[in-house]
Amino acid sequence: FLAHREDSGGEEYAGETLWPDTMYGSSSVGLDAHGEEAALFESERAQTPLPENSMKTGTMRTAIGTLSACAFFAFGASFMTADGGASGGRHVAYLKEMDTTQRTMQERTAAVPERWTQGARADADSSMQLHFAMKHRDDVDMEKELLDVSTPGNPRYGAHFSKKQMDALTQPADATVTAVESWLGRQGMVLSKANKQTSNDFVTLEMTVGQAEALLQAEYYEYTNADGETAIRTPSYSVPSTVDAHLDFVAPTVQFPGLKASVHRIRKVKAADEGGNPPWMSPTGIDSATQEDAADSADSYSYITPDELKTMYNYEGVTANSSTENTQVVTAFLDEYYCTDDLQTFYGKFSTDLKDFTIAAEVGSTTDDHPGCGDEANLDVQYITSTAAGVNTEFWSFSGYSPDKPSINEPFLDFMTYLNNLDTQPSVVSTSYGEDEGSTSTEYATRVQAEFMKAGMRGVTLLFASGDSGVASMFSGKTCTQFTPQWPAGSPWVTAVGATSGVTTETAADFSSGGFSNRWAMPDYQRDTVTQYLEENEKLISTYVLQDLLPPTMYTPNGTMAGRAFPDVSAAGEDFMIVLDGNVYTVDGTSASTPVFAGVVSLVNEQRHKAGLSSLGFLNPMIYTYGSEIFNDVQSGNNPGCSTTGFEAVEGWDPVTGFGSPDYQKFVDIALKMP
Repeated sequence: FLAHREDSGGEEYAGETLWPDTMYGSSSVGLDAHGEEAALFESERAQTPLPENSMKTGTMRTAIGTLSACAFFAFGASFMTADGGASGGRHVAYLKEMDTTQRTMQERTAAVPERWTQGARADADSSMQLHFAMKHRDDVDMEKELLDVSTPGNPRYGAHFSKKQMDALTQPADATVTAVESWLGRQGMVLSKANKQTSNDFVTLEMTVGQAEALLQAEYYEYTNADGETAIRTPSYSVPSTVDAHLDFVAPTVQFPGLKASVHRIRKVKAADEGGNPPWMSPTGIDSATQEDAADSADSYSYITPDELKTMYNYEGVTANSSTENTQVVTAFLDEYYCTDDLQTFYGKFSTDLKDFTIAAEVGSTTDDHPGCGDEANLDVQYITSTAAGVNTEFWSFSGYSPDKPSINEPFLDFMTYLNNLDTQPSVVSTSYGEDEGSTSTEYATRVQAEFMKAGMRGVTLLFASGDSGVASMFSGKTCTQFTPQWPAGSPWVTAVGATSGVTTETAADFSSGGFSNRWAMPDYQRDTVTQYLEENEKLISTYVLQDLLPPTMYTPNGTMAGRAFPDVSAAGEDFMIVLDGNVYTVDGTSASTPVFAGVVSLVNEQRHKAGLSSLGFLNPMIYTYGSEIFNDVQSGNNPGCSTTGFEAVEGWDPVTGFGSPDYQKFVDIALKMP
């Protein structure tokens, strides 16, 4: 029974109150993610490694399990306050049936993330959605199934799963569905087909915060960060022990919003004072977003426009037929929306052949709902459509948090569950958002990884920006003491896109994130390539391990062990011309690189479809098989951070630019030789 007040008589550990031994029995004391003492309840899972900022513990003996129902009501009443807001009374008011079973703490935060400050209790009458992630069957090897349909040379290559086949493969066991749905039903939750994915592995319910607190025996608070963003989360939650074995997690609960757009900087440009230059060729010195002013003269700048990219990546004159068979998607989070007027202005200045092109569909909050234009969304839409000219394009918005509306939902989880519940999925999805790897619990991230694998098995190419903080955390900059990999870019089951600088000769962009995951093992498809890099750069890796910039437990001096390496590929990411609020700006970031690379993949898919072949789907096995034949190798530059030079771009694959930038003609030649 996790609801408590400060005067409960419990002991304080890591900022939270734990009930005394006389009520719950003994508890063991361990170390939390920050090396401080934290009480861990006894559990068969007590030895499970703890992720950053999060713990998952085992069975706790609850007051409800040792007291009669009548005693519980009296106990709950004793915690009532004048406003009725105390936990006991608040929970009793919303429970349909008192749960007298043992409960298991599903997850809890070891500490509130550094950027967030806890405020008042959340309004009990506020509406929210809860996602219940039911465990997949343990007799299905999703990794093998994905690699079979994605690895060149495998007899099953390209034989992607239909929605019906995927549902049959991944749906939970009957016992899991029964356990979770029976528990929810006993608590008065009404389930219908509308609440569940067709694969039966997610249940989503609308309820009030008060009902969620009662169901999970949790306390939801409002949290605020330095940017004024707000989120409603709970320090911990529990479920009946009979249900715990059937759930991966419930959300939103202990996961804090960490997504950040990968726009590094934006600068406004204006018309030249005189002469015949186009109106976007003379930068002004206005720093409208982050760090640096534009250059003092146009001569020192090589701006990126759609025409420049066509030349750089060898797809001049290549177009598509806007068939729904080949659809690409731009995702948006954090209240980012593109503007139709800006898109048409962009086409008029930079892609006149697209003047009649429109976005085929908008999912979620539409641009009509939000008249403001976002630099990230405008950049993504303007460049994915101008790169893959004519390809059917959709804009999916999962708004997330905003200053005037606390985030109760999980926008990233909303995105993946929406994608995997579609009967007909897009071929390519471009996402220019990410977060520090340690900002999510292992349980949460592991399940999202399964959703990535499901998308790949269906033939979807998932592309994520590698990030814009070099080897550092996106929030710590140069002051960090350990390299921070990014997520989802560091997932083995997505394709991570880094950034390059320059037009005639590409070098690694100094902000481009890359390195090695501290959580996910190196997948077999990249082992030979990355091990070669580690062995050839043994001195650099060993130095970083000795300085604790890379965790010693993840590396060996000769490079035979390291985590999942990223990025896989790269594309131009500096000095992109965009239109925002009717004005021309230049922007930098891996968020520019990702939609460009996505557009190139869409053009390759177009040619495969014309040849009667499937979409490419999960790209990484193909990339690591044919990388040196498809990509323009980038061999100079680095990605500094944490008072180091980071990693260097070298011949072949490297953890700054991957295999390099795409050559469309080489890419499509290889792709058309595969079944």
